[in-house]
Amino acid sequence: MNVLSELSRQGKARRLSKGVYALGERAGRRLEPTPAMRRVARALAAALPALEPVLSSTGQVAHLMHNLSAREIVLVQATRASGRDVVQTLAAAGMTAAVVSSRADMERLLDLPGQTLVVVLPVGDARASEPFAGVRVARPERVLVDLAVERDRVGLPMYAEDVVEVGRHLLADYDFSISRALDYARRRRAYDRTASLLRDLIADDPLLRAYAEALP
Repeated sequence: MNVLSELSRQGKARRLSKGVYALGERAGRRLEPTPAMRRVARALAAALPALEPVLSSTGQVAHLMHNLSAREIVLVQATRASGRDVVQTLAAAGMTAAVVSSRADMERLLDLPGQTLVVVLPVGDARASEPFAGVRVARPERVLVDLAVERDRVGLPMYAEDVVEVGRHLLADYDFSISRALDYARRRRAYDRTASLLRDLIADDPLLRAYAEALP
C-alpha cells in the first residue's frame, strides 16, 4: 500500500477508493476555488477564525453543465448555531447570504438581487474537505453529494441531468474517491442515493469502469 500511495503521489497511479488504485493513470485534477469563494473565505476567516466552515460553489462546476446559470451560488456549510453569524459577517462584507433549510428559504434567496448568492447550510461536518485560506473547501466527492442532496432537499437550482453530467466529469477528470464520497454521503443520510448514482455513472460510461472495484 505504501508503494501504491507513492505511485499515486507521483502521478503514476490514481486512488479510486480506500485500497483501490488504477495503475498508469495520471492523478486527477483538483477543483479550484472561484473568486467569489475567495471573497467569502477572506471575510469569514477574518471575522470568525475558529469556525472553519466548508465552502463550495456552483461556479466550480459550471463549465461541466449544459444548463449554465447566470448566477453563482456559493455554499457555506457550518454548524446550525453559527448560521446567523455567518450571514451577518457576509452581509457586512457586501454579500447576499441566507441560512437555507427549506425550499421556501431557497426561493426567498433566489428572489434577492445579485450575481452571487451565498447559501448557508446547517452542516457541521468537515469530511471530504481540505484547508483553504483560513476556512475549508469541499473536495470533488463532497461537491457531488451536496449538489445531489441539496437539489432535492432545498431546491438548489440545478437540473437532474446536470448533476449526472457533473458527476461523470468529476469521476473521469478529478481526484475522486468512491469511499470518501460514500463516507460523507452516510453523514448526509444519502448513502443509498449516492451509491445508486455512482453505480449508474460507472455502468453508463466505459471510461469509468475502473471505479467498479471500489463500489460497495
